[in-house]
Amino acid sequence: MTHKIENQVSFASILFDTLFGLIIYFNIDSFLEIKDPVQMVFYIASLVLTVHWWMLLKSAADIYDNEVSNSAINIVFGIVEIVLIEHIALMAKNAEYLNATIILVILLAVDLVWCLAWRFLGKWSVRDGKKIKIMEKELNYSIYIDVLVLSLFGALAIFGPYFSPAWFVGLFSGFLLFGIFLAYRYKVIDLKFF
Repeated sequence: MTHKIENQVSFASILFDTLFGLIIYFNIDSFLEIKDPVQMVFYIASLVLTVHWWMLLKSAADIYDNEVSNSAINIVFGIVEIVLIEHIALMAKNAEYLNATIILVILLAVDLVWCLAWRFLGKWSVRDGKKIKIMEKELNYSIYIDVLVLSLFGALAIFGPYFSPAWFVGLFSGFLLFGIFLAYRYKVIDLKFF
């Protein structure tokens, strides 16, 4: 007897889409409460981070297909990442720039562990050598981006107390945009601008 797992596999995608949608929905009302322009920039950056991370998860589902979609460990990592992203959004609402950056460093470290686990410990169920090479190449790029961006935000978390809020938020936003640029440059996210 064979099992149909389509509903089980689609569960992770539906769960993540719902949770990301809720994070965005419940945090949009905070725009009306924020009066400080520096905090507004940081808050917008946290929303951009949320959408970007959502796109990363959608891209992973497209590239790795059932390799990760039917993995319980993938669901656990995804839930941990969503909880961390929600904390970043809440801290952005309260202008806790340094704490949000520390949580972002943890988020990037969790993603790095996920990538390393799938790259070196995961077992591919697909037997197509070409597909495996594409998935491994994608993981290599993700590892490279995570290490680079993690280093930048780690340095910001260490030296951040020495910056004014405006400089801190500017560096945070710049590093975030750089990480997004790398994701598009190395086709971790395959969307086109036009």
